[in-house]
Amino acid sequence: MTVRFRLTRSTGATDGQDCRFDTSALGLNVLRETMRRFAMLTDYQPLLWPDLDGPESLRLFQEDPGSTDPNPAGIPDSKLTRPGRWRISAAEITAALATYDAAPAEVRLAVEDPDDGYPAWVRWIAFLRLAAGHDGIARRT
Repeated sequence: MTVRFRLTRSTGATDGQDCRFDTSALGLNVLRETMRRFAMLTDYQPLLWPDLDGPESLRLFQEDPGSTDPNPAGIPDSKLTRPGRWRISAAEITAALATYDAAPAEVRLAVEDPDDGYPAWVRWIAFLRLAAGHDGIARRT
């Protein structure tokens, strides 16, 4: 299964920057584990809203894919793990990057090392930095 992340921004992608990050489900798990080690993920759960298409008698609720933590401390893990479409806000990404940037430099350099590190991690961090300067990321499975 391919998991796709796309920048969300109000202007078109005319600046030549890569606006998409694709990974496998296994690759996403490795990225999540690395993010967890850097305390970039949170346990925030998106808000529930009524599923108006569901049976009226059951009043089913589903998670709002666009909801964001009012005081984000990172990226909600559920937005990376639950199937469907999710919006990861620029504020959530900025908080996650601040946590990463606060880690000791030698630890960050070890994971970013092109010879011994995790190559997808370097691309992921670059993608997050780009998304933080825009409207965030739209994720879909």
